Amino acid sequence: TGAVVSIKGEDVRKRFFGPSSEYFGSSHGKRSALALIHAVLLLIVLSATVGCGEGPVVETSSLSHPSPDSLVVVASFASSDGLFGRDEVPDSMYATAMDTRSRVLSRELARNGVVSLRIPDTQLGDGEQISVEVCGRLRNGTVCEQLATRASSKRYTAGLDVDYPLGGNQDRVGYEIEWQAERLLGDSTWQAFDLEDTPDAWLALSAPGESTVRVPLPSERGELDLVGAEGHSDFWFTLRQALKSSDAVTVRAELWLDGGDVVARDTLVVRAMSERERYAVAASYAGSAVYRILDRIDAPRDGRISWRLESARFDALQSRYEARVSLRWHGGNIFSRDYYDADLTITYAEDGGSAVATLNSASDDFREKWEGRTSGRTLSLGTLDRTQSFEEYDDPDRPTRDSDARQDRDRRDDDRRRKRRERRRRDNSG
Repeated sequence: TGAVVSIKGEDVRKRFFGPSSEYFGSSHGKRSALALIHAVLLLIVLSATVGCGEGPVVETSSLSHPSPDSLVVVASFASSDGLFGRDEVPDSMYATAMDTRSRVLSRELARNGVVSLRIPDTQLGDGEQISVEVCGRLRNGTVCEQLATRASSKRYTAGLDVDYPLGGNQDRVGYEIEWQAERLLGDSTWQAFDLEDTPDAWLALSAPGESTVRVPLPSERGELDLVGAEGHSDFWFTLRQALKSSDAVTVRAELWLDGGDVVARDTLVVRAMSERERYAVAASYAGSAVYRILDRIDAPRDGRISWRLESARFDALQSRYEARVSLRWHGGNIFSRDYYDADLTITYAEDGGSAVATLNSASDDFREKWEGRTSGRTLSLGTLDRTQSFEEYDDPDRPTRDSDARQDRDRRDDDRRRKRRERRRRDNSG
């Protein structure tokens, strides 16, 4: 068939209608030849049409919101597969609703061409977008279309209770929030509802001069570390500078929703630390320093460790603590005992940073460990952590480990053992 169609017009006339043609020489033959050519052309067009029809499409779709908790999806579909016409009734139809985090809220099959979806509106944010995908499965494929709507408008209020500085620590804050939530029904009716998920919110603390630290809140109540939070360095510096010139500084606390609205405020009064509080802070960092030293000099820890904060002071101009610590413990075993005793001065910044230990005096065993780690009298400790609560150090005269009687007995035992070791060394050298 293709060969016949590709012959030029002149060749067709000569071959089929020329003087030498016996079959097509008559007028009847000419009409038959033309009919044959038309039939061939029609077959070519039909063969190109079959199997190349239009794929499935969504002809119409609509999404309605009868209530904040429900959606209704209606859609019609069509497909064309050439000679076999159009198919407007899908084998199946379904719809899926998702929130902005691609979490599936609801998925249902159609009934009589309509899909009804239940939406947990109270779990969604204020006007949060809801994406709906409606799909139809037809004879020659599946087709889907994306629709969109929004959750109901919501408003929040809250009661805010902030504890800062938490336990006297200006790097920590405690908080408790009592949320109230409402959503809009229709044009003007607000309905209260219980929150299942805490709204995304931030706590902002502002010192004089508008230096602000912002920290996200993971729950309705808790305690947070401000170190590393947005704006902490400026806030920390501004607050300390203000406390150097005043006994009390006002700090403003604000609760912000993630969308940018302030829903609660509180006013706090931060006072300069008392001597007792300063001593407690010094003691908590000193405890961290003691165990940091033991780790750095690789000291054996098989015996009971006793340490005591002998004195502590705070230099307001340098914003640094200076603590004098004594520590002692035994190492080795019943046949070979090591005696560790040391007196150290430890200095560190107000936040525990840039800590340095200086060795004032020590037993031979401790000094041997110390000199194996550093050639001088000082040892850098980095940034210290606070290891104890204030209440454990409320009496500067109270030992932090063991009673005085137990310590005296241990010292006498250690003295006797040290004297025996010294006698053995002299006997061996003699």
